[in-house]
Amino acid sequence: ITIIFSFWILFLYKKKVSKLQIACSISLLILNIYLYYQSFIVSGVSVNYQYFLTTFVIVSFWLIPDKVKVVIQDIFIKSFSILLVISLIEYIIFLFFSKGIVLGIVLRDDGQQFYHLLLSLVKTDNLIPRFQFLFDEPGKLGTLCAFLFYLTSDTKYRKQHIVFLIAGIISFSFAFYILM
Repeated sequence: ITIIFSFWILFLYKKKVSKLQIACSISLLILNIYLYYQSFIVSGVSVNYQYFLTTFVIVSFWLIPDKVKVVIQDIFIKSFSILLVISLIEYIIFLFFSKGIVLGIVLRDDGQQFYHLLLSLVKTDNLIPRFQFLFDEPGKLGTLCAFLFYLTSDTKYRKQHIVFLIAGIISFSFAFYILM
């Protein structure tokens, strides 16, 4: 299905796509197919469908015009920073006042327990509470915030720049501190 969708995208954008983009897209598809069958042959278990969906999204993004990529990037940065601000407020209120909308308790296979708020996961037995938004690990949020911090160093994104800095610091992510 991924191959069909990817070639459909190639067909739709064939006049607007460079040969390098087409070569990269086809190489990525071939690599994904190889990894899928390699994992099946070695372990007897095939990789999950999400990897193919990710490939489709990456290929689609490569094939769209640069003007559209800039608009998508702008929407992502602004919407993600708004969600982070809401989540930070929710997290701080829950941390200091133990008040919030708890959707449930998430229990991992390794026994870790989290409160699932609207836009936050809060570990119940953390000595140092780490902000992790809805990511399964605070390090993933910290890494993303570090990259977005550098991406938004433009004056156009001054507010978002500060939000990514605060979220990265509160995540206590080693990756964030190293990348900074």
